[in-house]
Amino acid sequence: ELTVPPIYETRLIVDRTNDGYTASWIDPNSQRSAAFPLNLPLKPQNMTDLRWYLETYMQFPGAGDHARAKGIEDQLKMWGRQLFDAIFGGSEGTNVYRSLLDAAANDDQRCLLTIGATDPQILVQPWEMLRDERGPLTFQGVTIRRQLRGAGPRKPQALKLPLRVLLIVSRPSDVSFIDPRNSIKPLLDALDDLPSGQLRIDFCDPPTLSQLERMISEARKAKQPYHIVHFDGHGTYMPLIGVGALAFENDDGKLALILGGTLGDLLARLKVPLVLLEACRSADLSNQPVFGSVAPALLESGVGSVIAFSHSIHIEAARLFVERFYDELADGLTIGQALEEARAQLRATPDRWLHLGPDAETIQLQDWFVPQLYQVGADPVLIKPTKKAAAHSAPRPASDGQRLFGFPPEPLYRFHGRALELLELERAFRRYPAVLLSGMGGMGKTALAREAAAWWLRKGMFDAAIFCSFEQKVGAERVVQLIGQALEGDEFSARSSEEQWTAAVDLFRTRRVLLVWDNFESTLPAYQQGEEQESALSFGPEARARLTQLYRELTNSTPQGRLLITCRPDETALPGIKDVPLAGLSRPDSLHLLKAVLDLKGIVIDQPGRERPGYERHEIDALLDDLQDHPLSIELVAPHLKTLTPQRIRDEFGVLLKGFANQLAPEGRNKSLLASLEFSKRRLSPEAQAILPYLAWFEGGVFEAFFLAFAEIDPARWETIRAELVATALVKVEELEQFTTPYLRFHPT
Repeated sequence: ELTVPPIYETRLIVDRTNDGYTASWIDPNSQRSAAFPLNLPLKPQNMTDLRWYLETYMQFPGAGDHARAKGIEDQLKMWGRQLFDAIFGGSEGTNVYRSLLDAAANDDQRCLLTIGATDPQILVQPWEMLRDERGPLTFQGVTIRRQLRGAGPRKPQALKLPLRVLLIVSRPSDVSFIDPRNSIKPLLDALDDLPSGQLRIDFCDPPTLSQLERMISEARKAKQPYHIVHFDGHGTYMPLIGVGALAFENDDGKLALILGGTLGDLLARLKVPLVLLEACRSADLSNQPVFGSVAPALLESGVGSVIAFSHSIHIEAARLFVERFYDELADGLTIGQALEEARAQLRATPDRWLHLGPDAETIQLQDWFVPQLYQVGADPVLIKPTKKAAAHSAPRPASDGQRLFGFPPEPLYRFHGRALELLELERAFRRYPAVLLSGMGGMGKTALAREAAAWWLRKGMFDAAIFCSFEQKVGAERVVQLIGQALEGDEFSARSSEEQWTAAVDLFRTRRVLLVWDNFESTLPAYQQGEEQESALSFGPEARARLTQLYRELTNSTPQGRLLITCRPDETALPGIKDVPLAGLSRPDSLHLLKAVLDLKGIVIDQPGRERPGYERHEIDALLDDLQDHPLSIELVAPHLKTLTPQRIRDEFGVLLKGFANQLAPEGRNKSLLASLEFSKRRLSPEAQAILPYLAWFEGGVFEAFFLAFAEIDPARWETIRAELVATALVKVEELEQFTTPYLRFHPT
């Protein structure tokens, strides 16, 4: 059975009358007090001000906004006192209050204050603000929770290890995007402390209602119910029909709003002890019937406990809350206790950044009262407090690093961003067994492949990940050996070459394994030019045919494994491969990368309130514009900011090019910007190389028709040259809306 510690519970029952509201107390012995009038202190305008403070203030605050926010913060304490006086003001309330504090002082029992009502105006009040002269009651050992009138206590279900958590991470492509690593990684880190065998985390992938139904049905039939269902995404309120909804995805990755009652009906089949709604406005009741909102609807359908957010919450606040909540839950606290500890973390860490990027300006936001607990019956312990005693003695499964076979080390300056690209790759793998990650040299394809492998292993999407680089012109047989050695060990080498081939293909097709083919351009015909006399390792037609054969056998039909290929050009001659092109970093990610390089080099270009002349933010942005947010360019140019201003680097880029180098780079083609450029350039014909000086007149790109007129190139001759430039990823051709001529985009160097 779920562990339920002794509790002391006092309930405030609120009823609506023709004149307003009346309330009465029910003590732990089920004795009900006489009814007394209840006047709600927070009026509609106060609730509007509160929503502005929590959701709008942080967007683009000005001086007037700061003043308004300060005024609202001053009222938070007043509202807390007014709520306190409204329920504890009478003689009966005073006795209840004293008894609550006496019970809260007893460490051997839980102290609960339950607000029971059906009217949304009651449940929407920020009861967590309740405070006496010493501060909020929620920080004095009193857990405040909401409950629907008429929803009786439910017997806790039997808890059989492992504890099962179902994560629904929904990111519809047509709504605002939040990096799921912000809150999911802290959750996984916290639960990692549990002893081996006590936890299983499943992802609802894809995050569609139909997939959720299938997983719930399978869990029910296997008698392995989920103990926690965690929704990470967006929620909304639909005033026209008066219901709350969560933003799931449809089969195309777009928005599919699922009503709270619909989700509740599904979860009711499992009698889930806890649902955590890490979603904007998931507890927002507005002025509509209470059963139409998500959190109460789940409670009504049979869920024991629901934690939901009353307002949109800042990304940093969500991360802090999830990390602390799961850490405390794993340490043996009750749901309510873990919530209170996480609430204390929010209160103690109020800084919320105003924009992405390093050294972002912050504001201090009082949002600790946003998480709300809806609960029927007891406040249970989901995980027995054995973490500290057993975590180190129990055998642990292989770490993610041990399951990364042959991958290069983490990037020197750490990995930055690429959240949308990670999601796009993940979505592509839902439909395709092989995905091509294409992009110009130095764009970070290898680094992204490594990050994707590590993150997907962390999520449990794959059981192992294998890396094979073609930079040394390895062939299909070497790929086969890498698969076998990673998944079977040394005994794989005892097989004959034919048996190895068959076994490796079978392993890929029957195991959840990610196989990365890196630097695939080294196998393409265009990249053999100029190397025939230099090396006997050139990749010829026979080797390419053998590799294509292996590709076909690995990816035919519906294998369990997935193949991720990185390549400069997007033309690989591999049939049926899904292409995901990689462009420059988003600007916040570029700034984070720049900051990481400067920190490692000990370079300070600005200090709080005192920027170095010539290094202002607009100057940095202009430099990043010229570099097209190209990761390798940023890494190699950033150290020169120690002695050169961004403007000077921009003015003298060609002269400085040879100095943009890092001899510690593991790949020769990425030791310098010049090397990255030469890696592709030397494979061009003399005719194509002769065109490069004309391209240099245009920063980043130019419309093709204008370029042909400028360089006075015959269109027929240009077709052949352009094909070479595209094949070596020095040029990309883009079709822009409203323009009839293509746009040529160049390698940043």
